[in-house]
Amino acid sequence: MRSNFIPFLIIALISPLEICAEITISNLLDSAISLNESNKYDKDYEFVKESYELANSPQLFYASVVEGSKGNELEAIKYLIAGQIRSTADMKLFTANSESDGKLVGELWELIFYQFGGAGGTVRYRDKEIYEEIFRNINNYSPIINDSYNPGWQFRSSIDTIEYSKEISKSKEHRLLQLHGLVKLMKNDEYYAASMELQEIQERIKRGTKIESDGERSVELVNKMREISGESKLPIPN
Repeated sequence: MRSNFIPFLIIALISPLEICAEITISNLLDSAISLNESNKYDKDYEFVKESYELANSPQLFYASVVEGSKGNELEAIKYLIAGQIRSTADMKLFTANSESDGKLVGELWELIFYQFGGAGGTVRYRDKEIYEEIFRNINNYSPIINDSYNPGWQFRSSIDTIEYSKEISKSKEHRLLQLHGLVKLMKNDEYYAASMELQEIQERIKRGTKIESDGERSVELVNKMREISGESKLPIPN
């Protein structure tokens, strides 16, 4: 999962909330976007608040959006990363029962890649108090499965709880390793400056106010960040 992408949904601003429909993989993005347009929210948000360890990844991602819209940044990051951890285990262990279920798994993967795969704002990982709280939340996250658990698609057979716990532990360990790496990178002033400039460009693009040089500059910034982090550079178009 990418560690330096900020889902635009997390920073949405909305008015006081009411309850509406159920969250699924297929309606997650539309439901999240609609928070900008109404004062309604899904009942699954309350379910996440009351039964955090039983919520599936679409519910967790949606709760992250709601918390972000309410200005509860740490809670938003908590649910965002929990959704990533939960979905990683679910997509590996819960084999889709049909072609249509397989498509739902693919949709979830795309949602994570394009919208919900970030760390919740790279600047937060320069603040020791904040990132230590994020790490505590990850370490304390212990999702469970029961006979009624639904990852968001129909699956072929039940999963052993011990096997599931082991997979969750692997997912948590992997995400923590990534985020500790991000903390280290954010202590590098050159990397941080490039990251902030890239974020400004991304915001201009979202607003439809990008300037002609933004595309080329984005590649330059990404390559600078990759060089600092030891990753391969992106090819520069001719």
